[in-house]
Amino acid sequence: GALRIARADYWIDHDDTAMRVTAEIVLDVDAPVRLLAPADASLIDFALPPDAEFLGVDGEAQAAGVAPDPDGGLSVRGPLPPGRSSLGFRYRVPVRDGAARLELSFERPVDLLNVLVADTGIVVDSPRLHKRRPFRQGTRIYLHREAYQIGAREPVVVELEPFARTEMPRLASGLIGIALAAGAAAFLVLPLRRARTAEATRSERGVSVLASERENVYEALRDLEHDHE
Repeated sequence: GALRIARADYWIDHDDTAMRVTAEIVLDVDAPVRLLAPADASLIDFALPPDAEFLGVDGEAQAAGVAPDPDGGLSVRGPLPPGRSSLGFRYRVPVRDGAARLELSFERPVDLLNVLVADTGIVVDSPRLHKRRPFRQGTRIYLHREAYQIGAREPVVVELEPFARTEMPRLASGLIGIALAAGAAAFLVLPLRRARTAEATRSERGVSVLASERENVYEALRDLEHDHE
């Protein structure tokens, strides 16, 4: 009864083949002594998905006796010191038929759950988690979801779906590009024609001005074509 899950953070990196999950579990021991499980028991267990591939633990988790159990999850056997401990472990979940789905569950209540998903153009769907502001970690941007007071054995489902991108038909895109280029050319050429009329009597200076403006028009058209591509 002296052991409590204060926070659980799940960092998810994913692609078309797998989700790589790094879990950081913060445990509080509200007792003045170290906790140690009996030989054939554990202080607390953490479930892994049935098809998960266990990848390892960090140094603090290894010192706390975190190891795979026969049921496919992880057991914490201790010793756990008084106060706060942070345990990290990693696993990999395959993605089948484009469906990226992760179900989290804990045998004890969790005060705060954070799920942080690398933003690669996906939508995070979970009815239990609340949306928070994305943030940058190194060179990556992570989508942040959180929930408070997760109950014991309460399932928290996280689904990742590709962001729906609608592509403009190529014919419509080409017509729009042509229209934009024609409008830009007309906008630039009309002042050019007025300038040509006004400078008609100044032949030498007029040629120089017209050549400069004509080059500007060509440069603008090249920029428009580049933007369209």
